[in-house]
Amino acid sequence: MASERILRLGAAPAIGDLFMDSNNEIEVVTEANLDNVELLQIVLPLPGYRTRYPENIIGELYVNAMEQDGVKFVQDAVSEATAKGGYRPLIVSCDDLTWEEVVSDQGSTTQMQTDDDDDVDNNDAVNDIKFHFSLRSGSYATMCLREIMSSTLAR
Repeated sequence: MASERILRLGAAPAIGDLFMDSNNEIEVVTEANLDNVELLQIVLPLPGYRTRYPENIIGELYVNAMEQDGVKFVQDAVSEATAKGGYRPLIVSCDDLTWEEVVSDQGSTTQMQTDDDDDVDNNDAVNDIKFHFSLRSGSYATMCLREIMSSTLAR
């Protein structure tokens, strides 16, 4: 759903998004507070009976997906059959990001050919790179690497 949020509404807060304020309360982005909300404050819901959903197209996508799957959250159901829900940040920044070029035993770097290249041009070769970074608990390193690679390859 995070990728869908970025595709449909862009990489900036949008009216109807949910955000976590300075008191760790979930609020809705409105015209009145839009200029004071940062992208890193935007959250997406983890569905549950206590969850509030975005008040825009993304909220509609959540509701439609749950209806199609027959998912309903009921507070008084047995605990194994329902969930309280929660929120996850749309975007998480990584800390301590460093990288280094990996050199093979032969003293050269490995070249990678893309599907679009018939011949490898040594001036455009992609070197092996080792990344080091820290993410907050619950964040996925594979998603961070995906964003690094898609940003780099798009240049």
